[in-house]
Amino acid sequence: MTQTSHDIQLNGSQVTFSTKFLEDITIHKRKGLGPFSKDQIQTISQLMQLNPSINIHRLILNSLQLDMAYAVFELLPANLQDQCLSSITNNRLLHHIFQQMNADQKNELLKTLYQTNRPKYMFLKQFQDNKLQNLGGVIVQQASPLTAFIQKEVHRLLDIIEDPKTRLKQCTQSASQLIDQYDLDDIDQLAQTLIKEYAKLEIGHQSPKTFAIHLRFYFFITPFIEKLPSLESDLTPLLDEFIQSLTKLPSPDWVVRIMNQLPGYFIRLLISYFAAFDSIPQIDKRNMYCKLYKHIREHASIKDGENVKFFLNQF
Repeated sequence: MTQTSHDIQLNGSQVTFSTKFLEDITIHKRKGLGPFSKDQIQTISQLMQLNPSINIHRLILNSLQLDMAYAVFELLPANLQDQCLSSITNNRLLHHIFQQMNADQKNELLKTLYQTNRPKYMFLKQFQDNKLQNLGGVIVQQASPLTAFIQKEVHRLLDIIEDPKTRLKQCTQSASQLIDQYDLDDIDQLAQTLIKEYAKLEIGHQSPKTFAIHLRFYFFITPFIEKLPSLESDLTPLLDEFIQSLTKLPSPDWVVRIMNQLPGYFIRLLISYFAAFDSIPQIDKRNMYCKLYKHIREHASIKDGENVKFFLNQF
């Protein structure tokens, strides 16, 4: 018989564990929690049943290691499992749960999601069995790997970045939402693919329109680099082009005006590059960085240079 929330009572040790667990995921924002014992997994499952909040359910599952999240999910009553499947934002967990289902369960879930959550339906249908299936008029095609989904996601993101109606705040928010949906390995793959595909567009720096596109890209990619600093090396070719464009501006103060619009991460990064000019062995590059660093120091106090001035003062 399935326990109802009215039947659940936590003992002293479970209350202590639950208090610490909730503190970890809500206050400290910890991710990838685990491993846990069977009793602790049972306690987390009971905790979800005692709390009616969908947001808490999502937060709990997204904060656990993949195998731990699935173990908790298995212990939930059917109605709560259905609710979680509609609200889970961790695509790796969603995929993992989907792969454990039999064909009938997969079809039922896809039918529901087709009506209620089309993006989630589009994601999961790629992992359906190889044969074509008709789900209430919806044809599910042959399965594709996760990398194919990421490739499609990247093209969607590039459309957003190139759209002049997209605001910088939207770029940052969209990136942060994606980071919450993926595990670190997938974040790394998604960001690397995005950087490579963006570089292939070969967008110049010759007009305000193209600069605005670059600006949206840097605001979008910033949360990823803050999460995975190793991605910085993937950006080197793009940053080199951007730095070259700074040398072609009409006057030195424009170097500050342009840099001032970048996300703080990149303002600090570029200043660190320029400040280390004397350690660069290539003469042309050393001279270019020295000149740009001089421009920044001389013009950081202009009206449109407050962000640059803030980070310059840290060096």
